[in-house]
Amino acid sequence: MATRSTSKFNAISRALAAIPEIRLVLVYGSYARGDFGASSDIDLFILVSRSAATEKVHKVIIELEEKIGRRIQPTIRTSRELTRTDSGLLQNVWKEGRLLFLREFQEVPAAALLKQKPYRLYSFRLSSLSQKRKARFNRQFYARTAKNYRYQGLLQKLGGEKLTSGCVIIPFARKAELEAFFDKSGIEYKSKNVWI
Repeated sequence: MATRSTSKFNAISRALAAIPEIRLVLVYGSYARGDFGASSDIDLFILVSRSAATEKVHKVIIELEEKIGRRIQPTIRTSRELTRTDSGLLQNVWKEGRLLFLREFQEVPAAALLKQKPYRLYSFRLSSLSQKRKARFNRQFYARTAKNYRYQGLLQKLGGEKLTSGCVIIPFARKAELEAFFDKSGIEYKSKNVWI
């Protein structure tokens, strides 16, 4: 978030913190990304303990808009309502959201809400390895069958999958193990987080 908007967010945090039913407030959209303009509104995701608090929140938002001179777009949900919230919106909030206020730890199962799980996508090259090292890498990394026995490779042990030659995907939680193996093997790689 841009520094020039700090006073606005301090005012928002203070005002919303006074409502005991508010559990958490996130700013998302252009203000979270830092690409807001003169006419941009402030997008807030507000988690409340009960839906009866919604009216209170709206009253405070109206007062805040007058105080800071900026339109505020609140998306207000209870924990129970999160499961019925548009997954595209939630993905946006979790991806770019910045925490403004947190009353207490909230276990918000974002992945379950989105019906998606975090994975890490890897592309890698073996071209810098000798034939002997390539063969060793392939034996250790991929599943293979020898004398009617199937050996699991590291990729399968990590719960990963080969997509194409030089491209694999694994659960995000197992990335440290794979990257340690790549580094030890002298593999050049690039990676990216994805939700599937």
